[in-house]
Amino acid sequence: MVQKYLMKSVCFFVLVITLAFPLTISMVFAQDVEIVSHSGFVDTIGYYRVVGEVENIGSSNLENIEITATFYNESHAEVATVSTHTALLVLLPGRKSPFGLVLANIDQSAKVDHYSLTVSDYSVFSGSRPLNLQIVSNSSSIILDYYVIEGEIKNIGDTTTTFVTVIATFYNSTGHVVAVAGGYADPHTINAGNTSQFELVQDWPQRNPLISEYTLTAESEEYAIVPEFPFLLIPLMAMSMVAMATLFLRKKFPTVNKANSAN
Repeated sequence: MVQKYLMKSVCFFVLVITLAFPLTISMVFAQDVEIVSHSGFVDTIGYYRVVGEVENIGSSNLENIEITATFYNESHAEVATVSTHTALLVLLPGRKSPFGLVLANIDQSAKVDHYSLTVSDYSVFSGSRPLNLQIVSNSSSIILDYYVIEGEIKNIGDTTTTFVTVIATFYNSTGHVVAVAGGYADPHTINAGNTSQFELVQDWPQRNPLISEYTLTAESEEYAIVPEFPFLLIPLMAMSMVAMATLFLRKKFPTVNKANSAN
């Protein structure tokens, strides 16, 4: 089962790198995209990986957002340069998208002491992305050391949507990105009002102990997702609301002191 998940994840990220949308106009200023968080690590193969998250802080829909990492050794000499695109192909204003890149050379990876990141390219997307995708449910578990998220996504629009993809961003206790996973819904074409299942695999077991919470996002060729809260924070929010309600009730209906009431 995990092998099936891994194949779907690999196919998804290959598409992210190779697919480009036709609705593109001229370049805009670099300050419209901000790198919010990132972290680097060496995987079990020996490759150096960088995962992170960017935010569209501008006012336009953006696409083809390219992130470039430059790796350096201890002497600050350049070792290699690698570029990738964000997991979301179209990023709406105020939205975030994760990214992941890999220095797929063991010898070069062993030399890396630090790295720098830049937003090297992006374009304005002239189309629209109505908010007609909704995560209906999700759950997470560890299967054979892999962090697996399963769930259901719904097309709440009035037309069929195609190539629905779901993406997970994993954070540590301080809010830094520590892992990314993505894959297609099954089926990836969803008729209006219908749902599809999805299965995502975080396939770097050494990152599992760092994960405190995750967020889910999604897109299709026609739609964007309704904004979601970070998962694993929702129970804490519910507990806070219960505590506030309890405090309110105690103030409104104070407990009678038994010793005083006996006098």
